[in-house]
Amino acid sequence: MTAFPFKGHFVEVTKPLYCLHLDIIIQFLKNKSEVFDKFVSQKTLIENTQDRKVKRILTDGGGEFVNHQFKSLESQSGFIHSVSPPYTPEHNGFAERANQTILDKARCLLLTSNLPNFYWEEAVNTATYLVNSIPTPSRNNQSPYFLWTGVSPKIGMIRTFGFKVVFHVPRNRCSWKLAPTGEIRILLGITNESTYCILKISDNKVYTSRHVTFFENNFPTLNNCEEPNNNMIPNTIWNEFVEEEDKFYDCLEEAEEQAPIKSPPRHPTLINSDISETNILPYPRRRTTHLTCSDPSTFNKALKSEESITWMSAVTKELNNMKELDIWEEVPIKDNYKLIGTTWVFKTKRNEKQEILEYKARLCAQGFSQTHGIDFSKTFAPTGRLNSLGTLISHAASLGFRFKELDIKSAFLNAPLEDEVYLSIPQGLERDKKKICLKLKKAIYGLRQAPLAWYHHLSNWLIDWGFKVSKADSCVFHHNGDNPIWLFIHVDDIGVFGKNLTKFKTAIEAEFSTKILGLADLMLGKKVTHEENLITLSQCHSIDSLLDLYGMTNCKPVATALMPNTHLEAASDEDKKNFSVLNVNYHSAIRSLSYLSTATRPDLSFAISALSQFLESPGIQHWHAFPHVLKYLKGTSSIGLTYFRNNQEPPTA
Repeated sequence: MTAFPFKGHFVEVTKPLYCLHLDIIIQFLKNKSEVFDKFVSQKTLIENTQDRKVKRILTDGGGEFVNHQFKSLESQSGFIHSVSPPYTPEHNGFAERANQTILDKARCLLLTSNLPNFYWEEAVNTATYLVNSIPTPSRNNQSPYFLWTGVSPKIGMIRTFGFKVVFHVPRNRCSWKLAPTGEIRILLGITNESTYCILKISDNKVYTSRHVTFFENNFPTLNNCEEPNNNMIPNTIWNEFVEEEDKFYDCLEEAEEQAPIKSPPRHPTLINSDISETNILPYPRRRTTHLTCSDPSTFNKALKSEESITWMSAVTKELNNMKELDIWEEVPIKDNYKLIGTTWVFKTKRNEKQEILEYKARLCAQGFSQTHGIDFSKTFAPTGRLNSLGTLISHAASLGFRFKELDIKSAFLNAPLEDEVYLSIPQGLERDKKKICLKLKKAIYGLRQAPLAWYHHLSNWLIDWGFKVSKADSCVFHHNGDNPIWLFIHVDDIGVFGKNLTKFKTAIEAEFSTKILGLADLMLGKKVTHEENLITLSQCHSIDSLLDLYGMTNCKPVATALMPNTHLEAASDEDKKNFSVLNVNYHSAIRSLSYLSTATRPDLSFAISALSQFLESPGIQHWHAFPHVLKYLKGTSSIGLTYFRNNQEPPTA
């Protein structure tokens, strides 16, 4: 069957506020739970501005609009709240079409300006301003702005989004008489106060000002956007501004700008040459996501969310699971009891396509309120070491075994507690909180001693079953005999391999609620790839996260970790000063590379050794070299350590 054509149902109105078509796009919120408060404030503002009341609102059936808060406001204010039928966006076509128009324009603004995606907020704001300022044929070529305010929009202030501007520095802020009186910045739109939003590159902050000069003949290319020539090794890390010949640049000695490289240079450029701070972006940078369907952070937010029924079902499932495992007993509260609070952690489990597989709720203790000697004593629990994991995977590959992964459901909840711990009644459990508390029999997540209790419980069971603990790593277990088995434990993640796992699988499933997931694909954050007669350990996920952290996700790969003929030198005082204004953590950047090198990427060792010599006093030349390493990682993210079966020849290039 096909849907019938949707006929228009809207009544022509001549006065503002007769009907508001609502959706969420322009007001930037962290969570959908903030929609009601934002609507109330906007409703009050527009009613005061127009001196009339809202008569009707039209929304979709989302939980951010259909809830008891909107129902109560509807009764108090006297407006009518109409809700679109499910799967019928045409019913609220005005809002849906406006959303598409604004997002299309914002997308074009980002693409044309070559700005990174984390400036989407400014792009959406600018797109909205443009839509409201454009004449509408159906309204006698009058703009929405004029129809709303009775005043013509300030078209003359509209400038190209993302273009270069020069901010005029007040003379009282200049360090000396001949100091530059202008700073290069990037235009990010117009505010409601008829001022411009401009981005200061050196500190990655957005300012507002009217005192700017425009240069609308090029874009400051913040991202690499050109296709590289084959075998190209660029001599710049960040694409730089195109040089302009105008009188203002005569007094800006620091803005030594070059066009982006389009072909490889004849001679490699040493990176210890002078580098203008205006050509280097400060990294890392993070931006919040607009209205992401984030998991609720508290029980009350889950209760108010549009998925409240699903979340409460997950809460009930968790409480029933704890009841089956006999986690606690209810006891009367006594004066000498020290009660520990609880909190709920909500998480949606998704697949690689970001499709929701399961809504999970976990009850956790507020372990930060525990007191040593009263409700806990020892807390240290051993965790599996990375070199042990590599050794076991190497051994598994040499024997031709596959490395598999075990999942023990709610692992910590299986571990008996030695300490007396009392919990206050958690949200979702209907009890008299003033008279009753919960005495824990077993550990729960969040307790300080929970990891140790789980390790003791699991290791004791393994030893009773015939396993022996490795002397080199207390998280490695080995079962001798005709059918040897090896185990690697990292908290509640367990890797296992052996000739025949049938008996072990039956035994551990009888003791714990266990599921053998099959071939391990992720251990200690490392990707495990199985092929015939070999196993590869890589860190592509960590590399992708690192590239995202430093804004290099879309960078162009290079062939070497360092540029050819690189000679790093100690930073001069001027070099250190220029680097300091970037406000970046050089130590953290190099440590992230060191972790990759130690785990699976020994090919980074030389580059890291060179960059690590200047940890105490880094300069721009050293920071200039860091993103080149990231470009190398971009093209080699799948490379790792490959372990072969005995008597198996490694592949040749």
